[in-house]
Amino acid sequence: SDGILDQAGGQQGWGFGRRRFGRLIGSIAGLRAMEQEAAIQQELARYQGTYPQRDDITVVGFRVHRDSVTNTRR
Repeated sequence: SDGILDQAGGQQGWGFGRRRFGRLIGSIAGLRAMEQEAAIQQELARYQGTYPQRDDITVVGFRVHRDSVTNTRR
């Protein structure tokens, strides 16, 4: 959901944002799913500080195996 992107925090109370979230995802891409979950929760809590959660937050993860991807173009 967009709740993580819109979550207020930091010194200015601005939303977490797409860029920050993209950098976070890039930095944890090599971790196992449970480690990724913990890292996202920690970073969001650190950024959020004392600002209240203002929306639902849902993040879905998945792994793509290159050898299982089929090209369906003809």
